[in-house]
This record gives sequence, structure tokens and C-alpha cells, in this order.
Amino acid sequence: MLIQLSGREAMLMEHLASAAGATVSRGAIDTLLGHTHSDPESRRLDAALRRLRMKARAAGVDLPLHIVHAAGVRFVGTLTVV
Repeated sequence: MLIQLSGREAMLMEHLASAAGATVSRGAIDTLLGHTHSDPESRRLDAALRRLRMKARAAGVDLPLHIVHAAGVRFVGTLTVV
């Protein structure tokens, strides 16, 4: 199933998938997305993940993303970029 992603969404998904199942910290994701000041209270990442999940659900797909409490995000699946 193809899902149309923005540039930042695609970059985030590629980065998570390239971590090969490892947990990527919120700070590392903030840096990847160009946020120089990581605010622990910020919900930017949560909002980005919510948008990704909404796009995936609209396409009939469940994203293999796992939020690891107080650690970050883990991608456990396969990703094909076209």
C-alpha cells in the first residue's frame, strides 16, 4: 500500500526504519527534524506521529510504530520507499 508522505514524514519514517528495530530517542528525532532546542514538554513528535497514523489508517494500514515510554520510538516492520 502506498501512502503519500510529506518530506519530513518520509525522512522520519526512513530514519526509524533504518534503526532496525532499535528505539530512537525523542531528542534524536527532534534533531533530525531540525528542532535545535529539545523541549521535554513539546508535543511536536506526538503530533507528527498522529498525522502519520491518520494517513496510514486512511489507507487501511497499521504503522508498525511502538512508543517506548521515556525512551523514544521503535519501528518494527518493513518499509519500501518509492
